[in-house]
Amino acid sequence: MFHQAAFLPKLSPDIAHAGKFSLITLNIWFDNFAKKTRRDAQFATFLSLSPDFICLQEVTPEYWQEIERSEELRKHYYVSSDLDGIMRCGYGVVILSKHAPGP
Repeated sequence: MFHQAAFLPKLSPDIAHAGKFSLITLNIWFDNFAKKTRRDAQFATFLSLSPDFICLQEVTPEYWQEIERSEELRKHYYVSSDLDGIMRCGYGVVILSKHAPGP
């Protein structure tokens, strides 16, 4: 369920009618200090809180690869990012969404 390039998710009728959704936004801090411990805690938090959207900043190529490897995240979320920009600049933004990308 990975998609490169930005997208506008199509909200499910339940969310669209209720006008509510849940969101996590996080600057993941790409420093090397306790990197694996922090990433594992972040992924566990994402999965336990199960928001509709997860917006991440300072995503490095390595962090992106871990998102890609995470079967649990991929099972529940579509992923959008500017992977070319992440690779070129060394970090970037990623949006995970429970809702399929729109047209």
